[in-house]
Parts: sequence; C-alpha cells; structure tokens
Amino acid sequence: MSKNLERAIGKRIKELRKALGLTQTAFAEKLGRSKRSIQEWESGRNEPSERVLRLIEQTFNVNPEWLREGKGEMFLPKPKSNLEFLGAIPFDFVLMPVPVIDQRVGAGRGLYTAMSEPSEVKFVWVPKKYADHRLFFFRVFGDSMKPRLQNKDWVVADLDSSVQNGDLAVVELSNEEIMVKKYRKKREGYIILESYNPDYEPIVVKPEEIKNIAKVVLIVPNGETPWG
Repeated sequence: MSKNLERAIGKRIKELRKALGLTQTAFAEKLGRSKRSIQEWESGRNEPSERVLRLIEQTFNVNPEWLREGKGEMFLPKPKSNLEFLGAIPFDFVLMPVPVIDQRVGAGRGLYTAMSEPSEVKFVWVPKKYADHRLFFFRVFGDSMKPRLQNKDWVVADLDSSVQNGDLAVVELSNEEIMVKKYRKKREGYIILESYNPDYEPIVVKPEEIKNIAKVVLIVPNGETPWG
C-alpha cells in the first residue's frame, strides 16, 4: 500500500471515528485494538491490515468503497433484518438448526449443489424473531464481489426476508446455478445480478429463471466460523 493511500485511509478512519462520536480509546476498545494503533493509522505512520479494514466495516456498517477509495456514502444502509450476534446466548435468543452449504456458493459463476441439499446442519443461537425464518449459512468462493465479499467469507441468507433493489442476495437459478450478487430489478421485467468487481459482467435473467432467492443478512469474514 502506498504512503498516500495509507494517509487517505487513515484520514477516513479519523473522519469515521469523529462521525461516531468516539474517542481514540473508545474506538480502539470496540475493535479490540490499542489506542496507539488508532493513532498510527490516523497519522498514516502505519497501515491497517486487510483484516482490520474488514473488522471496521463489519463493526460500524461502513461502506467498503468509502473506507478504501473514498467513494460513496460513509455507511451502508442498515438492513431491515440483521443478525447482530451469533455464538452468544443473550436472553432473547433461541438455539435452532441452520443448514450449511459449504464450498458450493460462487461469487463468480458455476454449477453447485441446490439450496435444498445442505452439506450439514449446525445448531446456533439466533434472535427469537428469526426462529420461524428459513436461514442458511453459505460459504462464498471467488472474487467477483470484492471488496464487499472476500473469498471464503460466510454469509447468512434469509429466504423469508424480502429482497429489495440493491440488496445482497444468494440466488439459485432454475439450472441450479447459485451465486451471491447485488439484486436489481429493471422496469422491463428483467433481473440484473451485479458484481462489485468491475471485471465481471452483470448477469441478466428473467424472473421465472430464479428458483430461490435469499437476502444476505449477515457477513462473517474469512477465518472465522459462524458457530461455536
């Protein structure tokens, strides 16, 4: 990472911290880092790692394009339904089985096992309000959704939450092709499945070609597991 880029990201980290109304100490505590680390990032003396950048994005719902490139709004739109904790056991959570599809969902294109054929089922704690929802864990492979999604990230998708324009969704087509894309519905009746990575062309399908669609309600970064 160049020094100019380091300083630009450090400047945006400082801008984010002030927008949140947090001191360097409070900001550091929320990220599990030291105050000195925050000072070094903000001054440009040291660069935050990729893992730290993604931690900042996840913790504060920050737009990755804004944090890394200064593009767009500072924060992502807050989803209507969001699993705030997994692996914790607060009062209003319930233990329930959630199917897992591992090494099957693509951030590019390819044929994969159908949503109805999970590789395993894990018991995890989820908010009671989602107890009657059809939730799935998916592991993403590929780079078409960078920087929002990285290779081997986990996502939690909800088949019972409505998918709106601009939402991330796991989409299963009638040919059993499954992918994670940004959902767009055009007036002409076509569905556009967009990638964040500009190297990938949008995928255009008809509504009847979509077999299943599930809204992504949580992203769990690579290297972590969404269950205990």
